[in-house]
This record gives sequence, C-alpha cells and structure tokens, in this order.
Amino acid sequence: MQRGGFDRIATDRRPREAPRVPAATWVEVCRFQTATQYQTLDLVLHAVERAMERYRHRGADTSIKRPVVVFDLDDTLFKSNQVRTWRIMREWLEDRPKLHWEVRRNLETLRPEALAYHLKDTFSDVAGLDLAAPYVREALADLESYWNPRFFSNAYCQRDPLQHCSVEFAKKVHDLGASIAYLTGRDEERMGKGTRRAINTSGLPRLSSRVKVFLKPHKDDDDAMFKKSVRDTLTAWGPVVATFDNAPANCVVLKDAFPKAISVFVDTVYDPGLVEIRHGLYKIFDFSRRRRST
Repeated sequence: MQRGGFDRIATDRRPREAPRVPAATWVEVCRFQTATQYQTLDLVLHAVERAMERYRHRGADTSIKRPVVVFDLDDTLFKSNQVRTWRIMREWLEDRPKLHWEVRRNLETLRPEALAYHLKDTFSDVAGLDLAAPYVREALADLESYWNPRFFSNAYCQRDPLQHCSVEFAKKVHDLGASIAYLTGRDEERMGKGTRRAINTSGLPRLSSRVKVFLKPHKDDDDAMFKKSVRDTLTAWGPVVATFDNAPANCVVLKDAFPKAISVFVDTVYDPGLVEIRHGLYKIFDFSRRRRST
C-alpha cells in the first residue's frame, strides 16, 4: 500500500517486441496506476521531499545530487495544439474572403476544444467536410501551408495559455528544491526564443542554474527519439524522480529511460499514431490537487 491509500501496480518485464496500438487504444488498454490525480501529484511532491532530504544530508558524498522533475511543455504545462491551431485557423478564415461557403460555415463555429490533433481530421471528423470534394481538398492544402510556418514559430508558441494549475504545481516542485527540466519537442531554430520568453513570462519557474529547457536541435528530429537522447544528460544532472508528458510515445520513452521515476501521462491532446503498450504509468488530466467528489 502506497502513501495516500492506493495500490501501486506491479509491472512485468516488457516483451522484446511490445505491441503497438493507436494512441486512443493505448489510453484504454494500458493499466495505469490506481492513484487519483491528487494522489499522483502528492506522490511526486513526497518523492521530491525524500530526495531533497538525501541531498541536504549528503555531507561529502558528491554523488548524491539534487533531484530533477521533467516536464513537457505543449499540452502538458501549456494548452497548445488546439488553442494555437484555432487562432491560426481564425486568421486564415479572415484572410480568405473567397473561401467556399461550406468550408467557411463548417469551420467558423468550431471552438478550440473541438479541434482534432491533425487538420485533416478536423476537416473530416469534426467539421463534417468531404475530403473527396475538390474545394475541400484545396482548402485543406491551403490551410496546412498557412498553418505550418505559424504553428512552429516563436511568435505563436509564446502565446499559449497555461494548463490548469500547472504554474502552481511547478512552483511547488521548485520551492521544494528540485531542479526542473522542460523537455520539449519544440525545436531551437524556429521556436527557441519564443519558448524561453513564454517560460520566463508565464509564472512558471524561470530559467536558471536549476531550471533548464531542452529543445530539439533540428526541426525534423523525432520528438520521442530526441527525448530518449537526453537521458544521459539528465541523469548526470541529478536523479529524475518524475516525468510528465501528454504524448503516449514520449511517455513510453521516458518510462523506459527513467524506470525508477514516477512516469505521469497527462491526458489532454496527443498524436493519434501507433504506440507501444506500457503498463504502470500514472494518469492525470491537469495539475489541480483538489480532491474530486465521486
């Protein structure tokens, strides 16, 4: 029995070739820990406190280092995909006065929370547009070319709103003494300046000697593989006690990279692609630590 009154799921050694399933199926079939959201977040804080006790009483043992908590940014600490895409789509609608009436009608009433992860799915599954229609395909291609340079840009990434209670929780982690690694799939060239500005003006712990951001060096680097590649860097910095990420593929990589850490899946918006099944992660929806009535 763990602190907070919940049982921690024992995870078996994963098979040599773990099955891969669509991300939505992954969320359904993975056996998450039975902890509630507030129990999960409190468990992380307790883990930081215990690690900080060891660090403060390390004496001459320099091998004991300050603990590290890893946070993704997009759709983990910030609300990014839907909100940023919605803003860009509204600008595109304003810039296209001759857009086909059906495309305009079906898109202009959508709210950010209704948008799919991919524009194609927003057109077909959310807006009910027929992708076989030439004017729909033309509009989609035009929006994609309009969306891409804006979505992946300093100007737009620094305007994302914050996930509920993310500032409060990250500040609590920082105040307890942990180092913080913002480990993001954003790339340095297109989004580095905007990302640093967003962090330093959002209320999140500001960048410092124990708060660092790790961005992909190249825009074409795979997000999960990049996050896997910084394992040794993070381990050398300090023991990773917890990781938070909204992308199932990234959660799998982080759980494998830091098997002793508390691996937390933030169930918000994510790529629907195929992911290896992995059991034993924790799941939250935001960073509120309020107990929810059942």
